[in-house]
Amino acid sequence: MIKKNFKIGFTPFTIGVLFFGILILGSCSQVIQEAQTKIKIPDDSNMKMVSLGEKAHGGIVFFVDRSGKHGLVCQEDDLKGLLTFEQAKKACGTSTMGQKSDWRLPSMDELGLIHNNVIRAFKDHADGVEWYWSSNEVDNLNVMTYDILHGKKEPHSHYGGGDNQKSHARAVRKF
Repeated sequence: MIKKNFKIGFTPFTIGVLFFGILILGSCSQVIQEAQTKIKIPDDSNMKMVSLGEKAHGGIVFFVDRSGKHGLVCQEDDLKGLLTFEQAKKACGTSTMGQKSDWRLPSMDELGLIHNNVIRAFKDHADGVEWYWSSNEVDNLNVMTYDILHGKKEPHSHYGGGDNQKSHARAVRKF
């Protein structure tokens, strides 16, 4: 049976709890307001939406988030020549292509996205080599490489740095 008549009683304890809650909420909102003035949150309202394959943000867009304003780009061209893993890491990290300085060697997942989304950015290589270095190290002797034209994955030795330990490299960055 449901009681139809009931009274809400305020005891000194419930009044104290309510007062304390209001006090806490007030100070929390003040702390949040102060934090918002100190933290600079980027305003992306002026950023233009981009699409896959578009040239933007210093490279070719190969991944875009749901907002269409953030994602990943790869450089338009490979780094010059076949490189050892260490040379590739250094060349990507020091690249200033497109007046950007936050380039890096891509992960295997990123190379997969490039293969799936913008394969036309990678032309057939006259030297027959399609393998690209990734940043994924298997162990102290091997690094994962990706055949960008065919979507194959394979560990590749980077020990010794000889000619047979060289592959292509193309840097990526977030925007």
